[in-house]
Amino acid sequence: TYDEYELLIDGRADGIVYDKNEVPFMIDEIKGTNRDISKIKEPAMVHVAQAMCYGFFCAYRNNLKGMDIQITYGNLDSREIKRFVDYYSYDDLEEFFLDIMDKYKPFSDYIYKWSITRKESIENMTFPFEYRKGQKSIMGMVYNHIKDEELLFIQAPTGVGKTISTIYPSLKALNDFSLSKIFYVTAKTITKKVAKDTFFTLSEQGNRLKMLEITARDKICPLEDRQCDAVHCEYAKGHYDRINDALYSIITEEDLFNRDIIYKYSNENKVCPYRLSLELTRFSDEIVCDYNYVFDPNACIIQSITDKNNIFLVDEAHNLVDRARNMYSVVIVKEDFLAMKKLYGAYDKSLIKYFDKVNREMLSLRKMCDDKLIINDHDRLDNAIYNLKNRIEMFFDKKIKMSRKNEALDFYFNINNYISTLDFVDDNYLVYADYDRSGCFRVHLYNMDPSLRLQDYLNNAVSTVFFSATLLPINYYKELLCKKDNPTAIYAKTIFDSKKRLLMIADDVTSKYSERSSEMYSKIADYIIKTSSVKKGNYISFFPSYIFMENVYNELLNKKYNLDIIIQENSMSEEDREGFMAEFEEERDRSLVAFCVLGGIFSEGIDLVNDKLIGAIIVGTGLAQTNYESNMLLEHFNKCNKDGFDYAYRYPGMNKVCQAAGRVIRTVDDRGVILLLDYRFLYSNNRNLFPREWSDYIITNINKVQSDLGDFWG
Repeated sequence: TYDEYELLIDGRADGIVYDKNEVPFMIDEIKGTNRDISKIKEPAMVHVAQAMCYGFFCAYRNNLKGMDIQITYGNLDSREIKRFVDYYSYDDLEEFFLDIMDKYKPFSDYIYKWSITRKESIENMTFPFEYRKGQKSIMGMVYNHIKDEELLFIQAPTGVGKTISTIYPSLKALNDFSLSKIFYVTAKTITKKVAKDTFFTLSEQGNRLKMLEITARDKICPLEDRQCDAVHCEYAKGHYDRINDALYSIITEEDLFNRDIIYKYSNENKVCPYRLSLELTRFSDEIVCDYNYVFDPNACIIQSITDKNNIFLVDEAHNLVDRARNMYSVVIVKEDFLAMKKLYGAYDKSLIKYFDKVNREMLSLRKMCDDKLIINDHDRLDNAIYNLKNRIEMFFDKKIKMSRKNEALDFYFNINNYISTLDFVDDNYLVYADYDRSGCFRVHLYNMDPSLRLQDYLNNAVSTVFFSATLLPINYYKELLCKKDNPTAIYAKTIFDSKKRLLMIADDVTSKYSERSSEMYSKIADYIIKTSSVKKGNYISFFPSYIFMENVYNELLNKKYNLDIIIQENSMSEEDREGFMAEFEEERDRSLVAFCVLGGIFSEGIDLVNDKLIGAIIVGTGLAQTNYESNMLLEHFNKCNKDGFDYAYRYPGMNKVCQAAGRVIRTVDDRGVILLLDYRFLYSNNRNLFPREWSDYIITNINKVQSDLGDFWG
């Protein structure tokens, strides 16, 4: 108990041993391990420290003179046990515990004082803009669903102000319902920037809030050759000796914890900047980060935060379905085991037989696999990988210096992920084998429905708000992003004037595979020329694939046109992307048409306002090429009494179309055209997926498209 507050410290001891008089005399802290028990010569100090705290609690409560502290290590594989016991007097336990409290008190003082500052700041916070149409209603729904600890899905067209409409009521809810933090999670750099800008806007009013932006390890690490150990990294060497000073300095001196600020304090105190950023999650009010820090078992930071009083705001939520499938799926490659056998075997020949066992099991599967193989019985393979994983852990215990250590670690993490994922393999998973393009044999644990695993992570928040401009059909996303029964969903009305946007569907072209021909490519090229010639400006034409795009481009080269053309290339660097986007800033004497791939890096997450983009030409309905995993999704959802084709192909495809179309109108002042080049858009099963504001489409063809455009542009 301190003058201004009480500090509650709790924990659960693994074992409390009582004598015959029911008086406790021993604390037993039990740790499972895959290490070789015989090589453990003394208990880890962190384990002893934990048990000593429990010992102090127990001795204080029972008025004891001292207690035995026992650390028990049990090998999870062999069941072998090793114990270490030491007696500590009450004075020893009290001195140890109070020393920890003295070191922690500056942080607890800070937390107490900051809680007052934050509370007053949020109480005085006012909405920083004029309310847009429907915005109060959205904010009310967000606030009430946080209050009721429920999920909420928001279909929010561009321009409604969905970022501030979710952040502002969430901040108010932090105060009103004694909640801890807001996690603003997204997959796109531009949406992270919008979120950060929103927090900055609120801060400019004088509001005090601690905001953390988590940057990926590879991007924040200052070393070119990243090796996270004390031998190779000056930031890792002695990191834990200096981290408390670094942490206290940054939280007391800064409110914004972005990449530059974190690196500054990291460099001054010589601590790992990535680890520093993770420690800052405990002291931040708003955390802006990628999906994986909240939902990925290999990167999730939530486990380090003891309370569950969080709010999750999931932006661009349509992306989370595929991202979650990837997070919860694992691929192992036979050839990787052969390569790692040589690497590890050079340092420890006893590992070779464990690699050989895995290779034999994968070889037996490969002999049965012509192209694809569904694996119903994989126990022998799983056991072989489990045993190899344990032996590698024992190898690392020896702390042998090795070359290519990062490769060795990446391999270990992948097989560890494989073993961990096996605990979740059920009817929502497909276990199958195939070959990659180079002929390497692979085994997949493929997650088809991520909802169950996502829900485990959603339980770390009292409420989650999913929002996007393209959450249609809403039931598809409600079923795949959570396991709650019929969560609430709302459709925010667009604030844009429909008269400033022309939506056309061409009824005389298609990207349908059976109708592809040089004539069809030529007609699509004619559409691009005619559309961009009516009004000078910047246009993007989206194609279903690189090959399709190349075929149309080749046809266009044979025609007479007055255009500047830029083409998206496969695997563009960040510098290439920036150069590509810079083309839209240039003043030109004629129209610019960018050739891009639908669903690629330029079909969402770019923000070209005003006259930087005045048209989008979208070729095809976005259906992915037929592939094995999509076909397995089709079968899976058919078995679940859903329309498998819709879930595997149509819904993801139309989402890509809507995202690409959304590049055109970004502000209330924008004017632009959207041309859908495929007669299949007129089919009812596609039209039913249109946003409500698309009800005013017109049907055009190659002979009247210029006239229709002329009427719109005037």
